[in-house]
Amino acid sequence: MINTLTVVGHLVSDPKIIETKNKKKAVITMSVSRNFKDSNGIYKSDVIDCVIWNTIAQQVCELCKKGDIIAVKGRLQSSVTTDDASNYDETRKRELTIVAEKISFLASGKKEK
Repeated sequence: MINTLTVVGHLVSDPKIIETKNKKKAVITMSVSRNFKDSNGIYKSDVIDCVIWNTIAQQVCELCKKGDIIAVKGRLQSSVTTDDASNYDETRKRELTIVAEKISFLASGKKEK
């Protein structure tokens, strides 16, 4: 089985480090444009969360800001959560997240004046 993907998009917000017991991580949110137009002739975007660990997380937090364009190479990971209701099928929610293995910094979203 192969679970590898690459996405390119804009950062929706400034990345921040989250301290865990043994490691550092950053959760970033990217806006990734679709490669086709909708019925109104507009390119829609998907908002995707990415988890970055350790040294790469630190570098992303130091070098990147909201609006920057980055490429993320990683794997897709899913998790399922359920509410405390009695019917499992109606209350479960699946969440997909990219676990980043490599980040490439492509362009700054900030323009010099």
